Amino acid sequence: MCKKLLLSLLVLAFVSSTASAANVFWNGSVDTNWANGGNWDGGAPSTSLDWADIRNGDWVQNFPVIPPLQTVAARTIRMGPNFGGTPQTGKITVDGGTLSLQQEIYIGDSGGPSDFIMNSGTVDVGLAGFTNQSFTAVGSEGGSGKLLMNGGTFNAGTLGLPKWWSTVGTGNAIIDGGNLNTSGIIIDSQGSSPTSGIQFTKNRANGGGLLTDTQNLNATDWANWQTSVGSWISGGRIASSTGGTVQANFSSVGSVRTTEIFSAASQTAPDVGVIRWDAWVGSGNAVGNEVNASLSPNQFHNKLPFYADVLGPNSVNIDATSQTIMDQEIDFAVRAGLDYWAFIWYPSSSGLHQSRNLYLNSTRKSEIDFSLVVESVRFGSNQITHQELVNSFLDPSYQTVLNGRPLLYFFDNLEI
Repeated sequence: MCKKLLLSLLVLAFVSSTASAANVFWNGSVDTNWANGGNWDGGAPSTSLDWADIRNGDWVQNFPVIPPLQTVAARTIRMGPNFGGTPQTGKITVDGGTLSLQQEIYIGDSGGPSDFIMNSGTVDVGLAGFTNQSFTAVGSEGGSGKLLMNGGTFNAGTLGLPKWWSTVGTGNAIIDGGNLNTSGIIIDSQGSSPTSGIQFTKNRANGGGLLTDTQNLNATDWANWQTSVGSWISGGRIASSTGGTVQANFSSVGSVRTTEIFSAASQTAPDVGVIRWDAWVGSGNAVGNEVNASLSPNQFHNKLPFYADVLGPNSVNIDATSQTIMDQEIDFAVRAGLDYWAFIWYPSSSGLHQSRNLYLNSTRKSEIDFSLVVESVRFGSNQITHQELVNSFLDPSYQTVLNGRPLLYFFDNLEI
């Protein structure tokens, strides 16, 4: 009787523990708060047993941000399942909080592009008891994914670029800061074209790298889950622009893949910046009216920026003064490989300062640096002070050169 009762209690405990698991779907209809149940179909993930799908149809208005002091959990995250609409780039941004996953995350799954942006905080993939089966798959099932490391710590388990047992996808890890820890790395570019891989960009204040802060690729073997699979590179790329040397040493297990041992000396790449004139402020501004008129003729409509409104065959309104547009511009700039923007400094009375302020207030600001372009007349008329410049120089995202010196452009003759 006691044995039957004990068995019944164990079965009941098992059923109770598994019954709480749920499959929930991000819709972003309210805001960027992961914990807000209104942003999810099925309610916010509440336990480490829940599956969370981050959908990326063009109807999704907000994507989740995990800020400081917030801790969230799930069993699995899939980023990219579209479920209707035109796919856009889905995103998760960890901005100081903690994300704990019991088993796995797919970044860019099922045909859609996705970015996982790690600015600060911690991500743990693989909780106690599941570490031998934990993985981060960047790109899978026809999807394309990017893991963008700007800071913080990402404990990835096995890192697949893309998902190694179904290599229809493209995956890239771009390391610009922080630490990406792995128990194994698998890069498979599905042929000779190096579409997937790891890129080390410029060295930030605290360095950044894979397992270390010295820009070294140094992964341990992983063979506890499937003995026929180890760490391998069958294609793809590992590149560095930090001036150091990237070394990769992989040991395969079994005969499924061929082990490659190689090292690639890096070259110091110059930082690339673009000047922003920021005159696209719409018809409510005199300068905005002038630039609207310059591209209003129909033959110039193919030159319009993505946020322009075509009002007629020879009429347009070009207004970039919204946070959504600025965040999209940041996304495009990062994907194009830009390191910084050089903002023309305008006084607030001109109305042309708005894009600079939108950048400074963006949650994605850390993804691209900035500098200023100043006309000397701005000093003579007391429109800008030396203290304002110093405050800008102290911003962590301000572009520096020559061992940390702030970069400042002057538009004309220096008359300070």
